[in-house]
Amino acid sequence: MTRKLIPILALSCLPFTDLLAQCNDPFNLTSSPAVLCSGRKMQLSATNYPGATYTWVGPAGSGVNGNLPATVNVNNIISTQHNGLYTVTVTMPGGCTYSASVNLFVESTPTKPLVSYKTPVCPEQTDTLTGFTSGVFGVTYYWEGPDNFSYSSALSNVAYVPNFSAAKAGEYKLWAISLPGCVSDTTDFTINLAPGVVTDFTPKLMYGCDEDSVLFENGTTGATTHAWTFGDGNSSTDQYPLHIYGNQGAYNVRLISRNAYCADTTDKVIDIKHFVKAQFSVDDDSICQNTVINFTNASTNDPGILPRYAWSFGDGAVTDDFNTSYNYLRYGVYQATLVVTDYLGCKDSMKKEIVVDSTGRINFTASETEICTGGTVSFTGDFMKLQNLGTIWDLGDGNTISGPSDITYSFDKAGIYPVTFKVDYRICPDEEHVVSINVKPIPKISLGEDRTICPNGQPLTLIDLINIGNSVAKWKWNNGEGSETSSIIVRSEGAYAATVDIDGCSATDTVVIKNNCYIRIPGAFSPNGDGNGDYFLPRQALSEGVTKFAMQIFNRWGEKVFETNSVDGKGWDGNLNGKQQPLGVYVYLINVSFEDGSAENYKGNVTLLR
Repeated sequence: MTRKLIPILALSCLPFTDLLAQCNDPFNLTSSPAVLCSGRKMQLSATNYPGATYTWVGPAGSGVNGNLPATVNVNNIISTQHNGLYTVTVTMPGGCTYSASVNLFVESTPTKPLVSYKTPVCPEQTDTLTGFTSGVFGVTYYWEGPDNFSYSSALSNVAYVPNFSAAKAGEYKLWAISLPGCVSDTTDFTINLAPGVVTDFTPKLMYGCDEDSVLFENGTTGATTHAWTFGDGNSSTDQYPLHIYGNQGAYNVRLISRNAYCADTTDKVIDIKHFVKAQFSVDDDSICQNTVINFTNASTNDPGILPRYAWSFGDGAVTDDFNTSYNYLRYGVYQATLVVTDYLGCKDSMKKEIVVDSTGRINFTASETEICTGGTVSFTGDFMKLQNLGTIWDLGDGNTISGPSDITYSFDKAGIYPVTFKVDYRICPDEEHVVSINVKPIPKISLGEDRTICPNGQPLTLIDLINIGNSVAKWKWNNGEGSETSSIIVRSEGAYAATVDIDGCSATDTVVIKNNCYIRIPGAFSPNGDGNGDYFLPRQALSEGVTKFAMQIFNRWGEKVFETNSVDGKGWDGNLNGKQQPLGVYVYLINVSFEDGSAENYKGNVTLLR
């Protein structure tokens, strides 16, 4: 900022008559320049009167203290420490004195800028020039250079010149001016131009059959080193490399060339193709055996060349036709190959996998084809397991089983069931085999209700009430004689069973014949209190149909030792009048009447044991 100089004047004069003669001249005190900047020179000038004496007073270190000329420098180079009041007193020869003062403020001058830049630079390269000064905020930077280059950036401590063209080599200047107008020292710098690099190359292909060679002619200028990448994972630093490609195709080749300062990169795609390309298609690559498939040749080659074609079908068969058809008679996986040979003897080939499936055989065996209801049948599948996707059993009764090739199954209803075994093949048509299973019904048999019999009474006839008169029925009884008729006659109690067989299926019924008479008289008893045979003719030995019962027992001398008429009595306990009878043989007389009106009389011996 600009500070105004405000002179402060004081006057001391001689008597009035002398004052008019010597003291009427004007007096002034000025500073130069108008804006005082640190690090720069400043002069103070008072009105110059010949013969006058000037006395100066200023801040410490300003160098203006004492008797000095009318024009003085403030310590040659001023600084902000020189701020303050400056006073000059002039004594005229006639004795008249003047006094003037000025209050000075010194502005800070920006430091000489530091410059950051790149040198030498490469042609067409851009850079950012960076300037920096300190001590003052809010300065404006000014740049100048060759070809009328100029640039400014205001109100910043750091100056940037973006996208500076590297082609503008030469001498450059940078200075900074603060807001009050203080100008920094100028920074001079030089930007040199490095030799540029321009990459270029030309590939020259030398075709082969298995490998192709490429000579790369390097047309780069200005470079000292070269780095090649050939697009197939290989590289080189030769200036004129020769590279061999093992496979056909398109490759991106890159060349990076450098000198000490500059670099350049060039990419080119080289397409390496032989003169012939084998290619074919088939109308189906997954077939069932004994099926013809068509091979269509789609090979390409240079015009005017007649290549040779060689087909092989993977099973030993070959042909040299252009297009062809072939019938695969055996199942398997085959590699069909087409080899094309050009006029140079170079070959190209193509392979395609042909899958040939086979249905083979299908069959199954049943452990039985005729069974009775509830019986089981084991089924064993026999089929070509190669290329099948699964099996299904259809049992003919609404049930199916998927997965296993061997099963066991039970039919719970009579009938004829077509059992079907199906095999799902991957390519060939599905196959199936059918066997009918005859499930025969289980016959019914009935011998009637349980009955009673008296061994000495009328015999009973047991008969199959359902199947009598069936000419194909066959019976077997468990009466100890193995009777094979529809009925038998029984004369004693027991459980009687008959099994009837009709067309191989059988059923059994059992009837229980109970004793309705007194038929078991023990030959001995032992009334010893052990709970086993303590009574002669115990109650459980009596039949259900007894209505009257009378029993007398005599010893060997004919004396009666026991008598009872009780139907449900226990019998004789071996005592007479409370005394145990001697061991030995006793005679019994028994008279029994039954509810059917019959009667029986028994006489015999029984032995008393202890």
